[in-house]
This record gives sequence, structure tokens and C-alpha cells, in this order.
Amino acid sequence: MRRVGYGALRRRLLALVVIVRDDAIAVEAARESLQIQRSRVARVVEIGGILGGLRVESKPDPLSEAVTVLSVPRGGEAFSDVRASLERWRPLERRARQRPVVRLALGAIVVAAISFVPFLLDDFVGRSNVAAAALVLATWIVLRTRTMQ
Repeated sequence: MRRVGYGALRRRLLALVVIVRDDAIAVEAARESLQIQRSRVARVVEIGGILGGLRVESKPDPLSEAVTVLSVPRGGEAFSDVRASLERWRPLERRARQRPVVRLALGAIVVAAISFVPFLLDDFVGRSNVAAAALVLATWIVLRTRTMQ
């Protein structure tokens, strides 16, 4: 099973083509092709590590407010050329890695939340119809405001 996944990933990476022109960057893969015009590039983020690379984000589209994100994986013959070209367009932002203590604390918080939140909800919401209605209303409001943005 492991070799099957590796083979599929290898084929996908071999099919990936990154084209940097003076006016745009395009990423062509087996199933999709994305392009961002140079004037529409909002950020270029460099992600460290062996599985890192570059993430190019566009400005929001005026009509749909959608942001296009292109990922350029680290490696390949021309990665340094692509990086240098994008660095001329926009200064590279480096995503800082969290310290191990922060990652451990975040993991502990997630595990604690998964373990204890159901009991808290059962104690407070299960015994009060007003609290249950307030929770449903608050969730609905949050979802409506998030989709309107």
C-alpha cells in the first residue's frame, strides 16, 4: 500500500509544471491549471522544511472575493530560479515554525477539548432549554456572518 501511494504522488509531482513569465505565474497539474497575474499577487510565503516550498496568494477577486493560491513544492531543477523570480515580484514572507512547547500545548488543548466539551455541553445545555436555544442561535449567527464575508 505504501508503494502505491508513493507512486501516485511521484506521478503527480512529475506532471506538475510551474511557469513563471514576466507578467504571471502558472501551475499546471494533471487535473487543473491555475494562473495568477503579477499585478494580482498579494503574498509569497516560503515554507521551510523538506516538505515546504512556496505559496503564492492572489488578491481577492473583485466579483467573487475568492483568493487563488498556488503551491510550488520545494525541489526540482528550477526551484531556485522560480524562488528568485518571485522574490523580485514581492518580498518573501517566511512562515515561522512554532516551538515544540507551543505545538505540545496546542495538542493538549485539543485533546482536552475533545474529552471534556461534550460533558460540559451535556451538563449546561442538556438541562436548560434556554441555553440550548441560545447555543443554536449563536451558531446560526456565526455561520451566517461567515458566509456573508
